[in-house]
Amino acid sequence: MSSSAPELRRRASVVHPLKLAALLAGFAFLACYFRAFLFPDIALARWGDQVGFFNDGARIVAGELPFRDYLQLVPPGTDLYYAAMIKLFGVRIWIPNLTMAVLAAATAFLMTSIASRILRGVSAALPALGFVGIGLLNSFDATHHWFSTMAILGAVLCLLDANSVRRIAAAGALCGGAGCFTQTKGALAALALAAFLAWGKSAAPPSQQRRRDAALLLGAAAAVFAGFNAYFIWAAGLRPWSYCLVIHPFRYYPVIPINNWRVLLVDYGYHRGMTAWISFPFLYVSIPLTYLATFFVLRKKAADTPAAESAADSKAERERVLLVMVAGLAMLAAIAFSPSIKRLSTVSPAVMILLVWLLDRALRISSRLKLAIAAALTVLIVMMPLSVQLRRHAKVLTLPSGRCAVDSPALYEEYVWLLENTRPGEYSFGMPPFYYTFHLRNPAPMEGIETTDYTRPEHVAALVRGLEEHQVPLLVLRLPEIYQRPTGLASDHLGPFRSYLKNHYRLARIFDTGDEVWLRTGEASGARPEKVE
Repeated sequence: MSSSAPELRRRASVVHPLKLAALLAGFAFLACYFRAFLFPDIALARWGDQVGFFNDGARIVAGELPFRDYLQLVPPGTDLYYAAMIKLFGVRIWIPNLTMAVLAAATAFLMTSIASRILRGVSAALPALGFVGIGLLNSFDATHHWFSTMAILGAVLCLLDANSVRRIAAAGALCGGAGCFTQTKGALAALALAAFLAWGKSAAPPSQQRRRDAALLLGAAAAVFAGFNAYFIWAAGLRPWSYCLVIHPFRYYPVIPINNWRVLLVDYGYHRGMTAWISFPFLYVSIPLTYLATFFVLRKKAADTPAAESAADSKAERERVLLVMVAGLAMLAAIAFSPSIKRLSTVSPAVMILLVWLLDRALRISSRLKLAIAAALTVLIVMMPLSVQLRRHAKVLTLPSGRCAVDSPALYEEYVWLLENTRPGEYSFGMPPFYYTFHLRNPAPMEGIETTDYTRPEHVAALVRGLEEHQVPLLVLRLPEIYQRPTGLASDHLGPFRSYLKNHYRLARIFDTGDEVWLRTGEASGARPEKVE
């Protein structure tokens, strides 16, 4: 009986790291696929940040460009990905859902590949299970955050083993690629990994060689980022490009509460259910504590004098853990000024690896306890898609973008009305989730409008011009206190839009969701007018 724990460890360790990574990636894909689809292939109507990027991909396919024709505050890597998918398959509602499942699988694969070089046995599987079971609870949007995180994990994987010129250049290119999705995350990761190469390794190559390695990584990152953005700078101009990627994000992006530290006061209200009780306390507590604990444990291990036969292995392990920590801190720094649960989740993979390393190496928890944790996480992972599949009240619709399931009766009513009263290809404004769903076109350079400086006067002017130029027949608006009544704030620039709305549209319907339908007055419209309800 006393040999059971070593036997469990021995059996778990016989699984090849690549096979373990592939197994967990497949498990992650299935779990996430059936969170996003009703069996076998009906996409759930999902809202969230991915909506905007998918809409932007459709705009690119229609001939528009970011920075020139529409506002985009991050490099257009995500837009181009969705544009490529739309080119291949058309504007299909399942594309963002499937993309999230693939991103989750790829992230789990990279995490396990990294963890297998630091941990052994059951421990190597725990980070990916924690990521899928907890990290994805409230961050299930296929946005730029996940693409950039995946690229940085790839860069870490390149640097975990012997650092050849090819590996360092590849890591730099991946950091540059991350910057093509999230500029701040890519830049900070490149700087952090370059600093690790220059000062973080204890193998003691010549200092000149360390500086060359760091310069190579930074040069590769800069080359990829510059090469990717060159066409957009040429097409839109350096000034619009720099405004969208530098000036607006730093000056106007933080004015919305969800984009600054005030998100800590309002974010929980956006996420309901038991999942919020799991992910919020876990991530907000574990992330800072894990980094602090890792720092002190690494210092202690560096001060210890290990046995001669294990000295080399111990040093290599510390360097690998330090590399993961440096990359994770860089990703955390990129979202530290607006630490919503969604953004924290996208930087959690590094924390999951470090947390398991602490449990395994510092606390030395038993194999039985590790198996119990793995089993609990597996049950949690399975419960999420199972609860989705048991939603018998979800109703299926065939929309211009394909078949989808809507699990809210009020939202289903709205979808049915829009299906009957809109035509693919016509213009509409107000609710971004309806643009791609019903193949509607947005006449404005932005997805929506705010009564803060986030929406600039030139954006409102462009919206009014688009409404007039295209004689937009139908608007679907929410929050009448924003669209109809002036706030009196200096940051409220919506006056021209309110005047245009009053003079050219009438309120035709109010749905149970709170959405309002406004129909154009005195002119032919693609929508059939209804009485005010």
